[in-house]
Amino acid sequence: MEPFDINSEDGQNRLLQLHRNAQVGACVSGVTHDINNMLGAAMAYAELVSYDEGVSDDSKKMLNQIVDGITKCSQLITSLTSIARKERIEINLTAPFQLMDEVLTLRDYELKTKRIKLERHYEDSLPTIPTDMPKMKLALIFLLTNAQEALSEAEDKRIKVTLSNLDGGVCFAIWDSGPGLTPEQVTSAFKPLHTGWRDGESHLGFGLYSARQIAEFHGGSLRYTPEEGFQLFIKRNDSLLQYT
Repeated sequence: MEPFDINSEDGQNRLLQLHRNAQVGACVSGVTHDINNMLGAAMAYAELVSYDEGVSDDSKKMLNQIVDGITKCSQLITSLTSIARKERIEINLTAPFQLMDEVLTLRDYELKTKRIKLERHYEDSLPTIPTDMPKMKLALIFLLTNAQEALSEAEDKRIKVTLSNLDGGVCFAIWDSGPGLTPEQVTSAFKPLHTGWRDGESHLGFGLYSARQIAEFHGGSLRYTPEEGFQLFIKRNDSLLQYT
């Protein structure tokens, strides 16, 4: 893991990427309202046409597929908007599998273009947990991005996502088939402005640090083992419900 040096070319690239990401985030909320309005109009027109008696069954089937696609687009935009919102605490009871699936949907295109095989293993009867859902989405996105970066030079590209019950809470485990971390790398992995990946891209070195901060905000923890990968544990912390 290399420390952040603001005077180095890499340090300047990281700061530039921070600025660029901040500008993009500021634009997201501004455009999603208009996009959702246009999607809503397209959905309404498609549904109206499907009610026409002269429309064939095949045409109705295609119109239903259009409506389904618009619905999924709207859900993606809503999910993206939630993590780009201005900072505020908003706690709600969250279904772990729903949270994880929404995050994986956001990363689906990236995983497919990188030809990464995704495995999901969800235990039955997972408890709902009080979370700030946008913050938790960010933490899981950071862990998935870290796993993806670890596979940049691997021939066997696999990511395994496991949700399991643990001590009355839920453990979100994200493992990858990359080279893994040495004990020395684990020690510095959670420090801000450190990164171990060099795949031709500029990495900020905030992901794992931020994910741990988010876990601790929820009264949980984030650790790493070679066998399970990064494990983010969130317990049933009802004291957080004061923010609802």
